[in-house]
Amino acid sequence: ARVDYDGTASSLLVEPQRTNLITYSEDFSEWTTEGNIEVTDNSIISPDGVQNAAKLQLTGSSSGTDGKIGFSVSPSATTHTFSLFAKKGNHDYIYIWMSIVGGVNITRWINLDDGSINEGGGTATVTTTSFSNDWWKIEYTFDATDLSSIKLEVADDGASTGTGGDNIYVWGAQLEESSFPTSYIPTDGSTVTRVQDQYSKTGISNLINSEEGVLFVEMAALSDDSTNRMLSLYSSGNDKLTLFYKTASNSMTVQGFVGGGLQINRTIVLTDITEFSKIAIRYKTNDFAWYVDGIKITDDTSTNTWSADTLNKLSFDDGAGGNPLFAKVKQLQVFKTALTDTELATLTT
Repeated sequence: ARVDYDGTASSLLVEPQRTNLITYSEDFSEWTTEGNIEVTDNSIISPDGVQNAAKLQLTGSSSGTDGKIGFSVSPSATTHTFSLFAKKGNHDYIYIWMSIVGGVNITRWINLDDGSINEGGGTATVTTTSFSNDWWKIEYTFDATDLSSIKLEVADDGASTGTGGDNIYVWGAQLEESSFPTSYIPTDGSTVTRVQDQYSKTGISNLINSEEGVLFVEMAALSDDSTNRMLSLYSSGNDKLTLFYKTASNSMTVQGFVGGGLQINRTIVLTDITEFSKIAIRYKTNDFAWYVDGIKITDDTSTNTWSADTLNKLSFDDGAGGNPLFAKVKQLQVFKTALTDTELATLTT
């Protein structure tokens, strides 16, 4: 199991398979230098707690093609996400280029003091996230058609210039074929693929009361990417209780199949599925209820449930391996009794 820690709390991390296309993610001396810049690897402690972050320092002014390091790439013509950890040295700004052949270069200035972004050219979704010890994680999502290289420059805000001696620190470069970033995949001379996370538990019918109970989870989607991502109490395709992020933006659905018949089918739209929510589903004959963050979303007094010992598997997918759940999960509990409305409101608040 892999864990994500946000500085205050941990959550189970469930991610899809991804490949880092940057073959030197930490050894920036392997990147190509373009005039008036010096790379010193292993200069300071990186976000992973090891002294393996690189210093980029100007040896003269940066202007035009000077003062950059670059890495050549040739990704497929689809949406990609580039991510990088950066920290200010005696200089506050990093200038990041996505060099596009025959098109508009995608460029942004990032203020490493406060994380603000100064728009440059091209279209991209760019975000910054603060990490400990003044590190920032910078994420670019963009159309990688005709992308030829990624360049990093020590430059002033809004201008491709800098002064000799200006320096910043970088670590953990990653390019993924995706519309959202995943956790860091280190590389050292070749691309590296991290396989999909998969979690399930079978043979637990004695831990599940199929006739009545509550499925409770506190989780956040990794992205609002319009795909089905499911969590299931399961026996077969004919018998299961499924909670899932749906194809529509910020949508969540509960479905319950009893003997092949659809007994429960409810959908809501949340403000942001990438933010953590506490979700509880009560199932009992003629007593279904669904709570999210302390609020009763819906109930139903005309539903059937399963016969004893029917449900015997908990799975981070549709129960049969499809539609895997990609999310961060802080809590997951299955209750053998149908909790009251008051208890569900308290549990999810």
